[in-house]
Amino acid sequence: MTAQELETVASYVKDRLPDWLAQSPATVPNDYFRLGERIARVEEGLLRVEEAIKNQSLLMDKRFEAVDKRFEAMDKRFEDLIHLIDKRFEAVDKRFEAVDKRFEAVDRRFEAVDKRFGWTIAIMGVLATALGVLITVYRFLDSAG
Repeated sequence: MTAQELETVASYVKDRLPDWLAQSPATVPNDYFRLGERIARVEEGLLRVEEAIKNQSLLMDKRFEAVDKRFEAMDKRFEDLIHLIDKRFEAVDKRFEAVDKRFEAVDRRFEAVDKRFGWTIAIMGVLATALGVLITVYRFLDSAG
């Protein structure tokens, strides 16, 4: 093409270009500009949501730390309670040891009494036997005489 033909085509396109753009489906509608504003608002809302989630996460972390501290305090209370219970059991054990000593002393006394009682029974048995023999001899002598 020659330069003059190119100029003719250029002026033709230049004159008709606004009409073509208005009729073209590829033109940008006014909603596109509103869409940009909506996207900006959505992004702003997302940022707020992210910040709220971050703050909520921080609050939850603080609450979990508080719960952990409470559990630690309860663990300490239970340890103290177990320590007191152990002391009470030790005191009860000492009492049982004292009772055991008293029972051993009573057993020793009964053994001593038992030995004396055994001798007493043995002597009484011998005396009863001797009395029986004397009565028998007396009757025998009484009936013989």
